[in-house]
Amino acid sequence: MLTQFGVPWPAPQQLSFSFVPDGTLVAGNQPSDLFSLLNDASGAGDWQAAVMQALQTWAANANVNFVMVPDGGEPLGAPGLAQADSRFGDIRFAAAPLSPDVLALGTPFSPAAGTLAGDIVLNSNYQFGEGSNAQYDVFSVALHEVGHVLGVPDSTDPSSAMYSQYLGVRGGLTPADVAAVDAVFGVRPLDTSNQTIASPTLLSVRGVSNVAVVDAQLAAATDTHFYQYPVVDGEYATIVLHTAGVSLVEPQLTVYDGLGNVVGTAVSSGPNGADLVVHVHNPTGNPRLLIDVSSATGSVFGAGAYRLVVASGSYVPTNLLKAPPGNAHSDGGEIDDSGGGGGTYVGGEVDDGGEQGRTAKYSYSLQSILASPADVRYAHFTVPAAIGSGPLTLTATVWASQSGAASPVVSVYDGGGTLVPSEVLENENGTYSLQIVGVVPGAVYTVAVAAANPAGSTAVGSYHLAVNFGAAAAVLTPYASGTLTAAASQDFQVLNVNSSQYFHFLFSATSAATSGASVAVRMTIYDALGNVVQSLVDQAGSAVSTTLLLEPGTYLFRFAAGMQGNGMLADTNYQLQGTPLSDPIGPLPIKPITNLPPPPPPPFVFSSPVIPFYLVFLSLNDQYGKP
Repeated sequence: MLTQFGVPWPAPQQLSFSFVPDGTLVAGNQPSDLFSLLNDASGAGDWQAAVMQALQTWAANANVNFVMVPDGGEPLGAPGLAQADSRFGDIRFAAAPLSPDVLALGTPFSPAAGTLAGDIVLNSNYQFGEGSNAQYDVFSVALHEVGHVLGVPDSTDPSSAMYSQYLGVRGGLTPADVAAVDAVFGVRPLDTSNQTIASPTLLSVRGVSNVAVVDAQLAAATDTHFYQYPVVDGEYATIVLHTAGVSLVEPQLTVYDGLGNVVGTAVSSGPNGADLVVHVHNPTGNPRLLIDVSSATGSVFGAGAYRLVVASGSYVPTNLLKAPPGNAHSDGGEIDDSGGGGGTYVGGEVDDGGEQGRTAKYSYSLQSILASPADVRYAHFTVPAAIGSGPLTLTATVWASQSGAASPVVSVYDGGGTLVPSEVLENENGTYSLQIVGVVPGAVYTVAVAAANPAGSTAVGSYHLAVNFGAAAAVLTPYASGTLTAAASQDFQVLNVNSSQYFHFLFSATSAATSGASVAVRMTIYDALGNVVQSLVDQAGSAVSTTLLLEPGTYLFRFAAGMQGNGMLADTNYQLQGTPLSDPIGPLPIKPITNLPPPPPPPFVFSSPVIPFYLVFLSLNDQYGKP
């Protein structure tokens, strides 16, 4: 199974991005050196502008918007929400030394990826800059990886921005690239009802403060919207066009009086510039203002969402003119709990997507605490309407609010109190996530949060819970399975990796042991030199996961079972599932080439070794001893 593409983000209308500060831990606990790498090459303003151009090149051709937010420097893949985490962007740009087979790695959205979804890591062993004079052009590399982040797979067309290897500076997207991203998010809707000054949209005033608010978007650089706002003699009006925290569009704002005379203008200073504000004193005898919102540029930054706020009167309250916060994504309502033993359902409104073609966001969330090892917290929620024609997938994620605190798990029950079968996606670093395919739209479910190990040191503490819904489920591919017995208590599998990738592995075991017997299986991953890359222990009946960046090479997976105490090991089945999370772009010389290289080999292959070639180095102790 290759990397899963085509899964839309929950809220594509407000995808945030951030640049991680140097020192932020990336793959393999390496510190990011993004700023030192790119500032030396072209200066901060130039390379950040190139990255924003890459983002906006996709946004200009699909129904998505991007918003820049600060980055707090938490490690990539930190426990949290894949989208809407206030500590950093949904898409995070970083750099670190990677193996020479990749220029960069990009991770598309997947419920199994956690906060690693959307992350793009440049290989700082290469030099990046601007245009054809650079070893590698920042815009072209970012354009490719942003495509992956938006769910677009590699292309075999050398003219495509999604071609798997670097072929020089790109000018933009091919029609096939545009069709691929539109298949995931749809086309940005075009409103033709108010494109002329003769057919403006009448703004309705709300509240006693005479404030009108409209959310809309310019579908292209040639798009324009006219609005009409009623005023009275001698009145002051303030018109604010918000784009900061809304999108990267570069608009211009023109205000006319009722006779068609221009009475105020404002023009964007750039894709991440300040909001536009025009103050107007209405002369006597003028019953209306006409407001024109259009693009200030003919480039890709001519398309995007905006919020228009108009207020009139002798005093305009400034709080009513503020734009929505740039990384506020909780418009789907909330669930709240009332402690162990019962939950209280809080209705709330669910965002049904609004504009035609928009991917709907459905989200419930809460923060609470496990006050004692035996505490169980319950909450109710209602499933929204179906998305599309396929089954609706529920994803429930719970994670500790602080590292080393509570280690919670989550389960879901139907309206009759019956446990709903689910598939574990993640159980690592204090984060536990499951999915249920085929939940019933409109039905009420109950979610329960408890300590993973009530007898352990991480049984109490605060946690976050989020429940999301989508039309696409995460797909975990079976990689290896087998039965461990008293006579053969270990097994081996080999993974050959041909290109650097993030991998997500889910490991589980079940045992025929009698009740009360403690059986566990240890999975140990070794590299070609016999070094331990990762070691996990799974108590039979549960599941654990790990997310790793594996460079090209051969890796041995050892599965060893044991029982606590002196009893004979009962037959124990193990299963390893997983999925690659990222997709790279490979380096190539910039010089023109006449013969394109052959397609790369499969990124990875699992197989059974003929002879376990590390067997001589391995202890035969079970997982309760040393690995």
